[in-house]
Amino acid sequence: MPINLSTVSIHAPPERSEPATDSSAAQKLGTALENLSSHPIFGSSDLIATPQVAEVYGVVKPMVAVNDSGAFISADPGAGKSSCLQVLQAFLTRDMPSLSSFIIPINQQQSTSIRAFYKNLLSILELSTNGETPDLRARTFTQLTYVGCESKIRKILLFLDEAHRMGITEFQFLKDVYNHLALHGVSLITIMAGQSPNLAARITELRTKGYEDIIGRFASREVTFRSFESEEDVRAVFDAIDAAASSDGRRWTEFFCPKAFANGFRLGSTANQFFRIWRAGVPVTMTSSFTARPFFRAIRYALVMLAGIDAETIVLPDEVFEDAILSSRLSEGANR
Repeated sequence: MPINLSTVSIHAPPERSEPATDSSAAQKLGTALENLSSHPIFGSSDLIATPQVAEVYGVVKPMVAVNDSGAFISADPGAGKSSCLQVLQAFLTRDMPSLSSFIIPINQQQSTSIRAFYKNLLSILELSTNGETPDLRARTFTQLTYVGCESKIRKILLFLDEAHRMGITEFQFLKDVYNHLALHGVSLITIMAGQSPNLAARITELRTKGYEDIIGRFASREVTFRSFESEEDVRAVFDAIDAAASSDGRRWTEFFCPKAFANGFRLGSTANQFFRIWRAGVPVTMTSSFTARPFFRAIRYALVMLAGIDAETIVLPDEVFEDAILSSRLSEGANR
């Protein structure tokens, strides 16, 4: 259960009469920080749907609805591709409850053997990876066919994360799965996400070598996944944090500054301030855009500092965002 920040201060503790070796004040401060860090914004199970993810969803949702496989997302490291796939999966599950979907992380080393390929799929399906290669193949096909046939819409969606790591052989193995399911009246739809420019280079290699059958099934349409570019992008995320609620009903911003929140303070009202401070620290040779990973890191720093200055009447000092942006290295992550 999140602690009530109105009863705990994370300011430096007052002077005490105990000897300097007494660590109770430090322990109390550490406990407060530990409880702050338990908030969902520090984890990965509760994700914010950014404007970028909403734009991608607007493209892939109709593709999934009409069984149009082959969407792929190519973006810079730290752009939030993996989180994007998780949010897409949650949205599609909400809007298409009969859709079965799985996120498949592609291993660092390419699966040059069919055995390794099927073992990876079986681990995601939470099935045994023991047995000879024909057993693994049969187990994979049987389970996916069963899942697809049990769905009233008879389709399965695979999200392929870190797809730039896939070799041609792995695409061929995946094509076998696609064709097997098609024989049983089940549509396999894939959405790939990978690092730029590696994923685009892999797709170009497939096309150059004449693998148009693979392109048509798994890489037929690139979906733009842009960086954060404007004050409006920042405000959309801040507003989402203001609106998000934990399991106990408490708003996320309220968790960190209950006094200010009760008196009307909202993180969204500081979007202009944040973007202004960030832009002032970016070299003129860089454009006004940044990726998700350092952005959310800056938000976490800012929220912890905000908890330390919570009051009924609060004017957020520039130093909070300046320190958060510096600590998160957000300006260093600006896109050239």
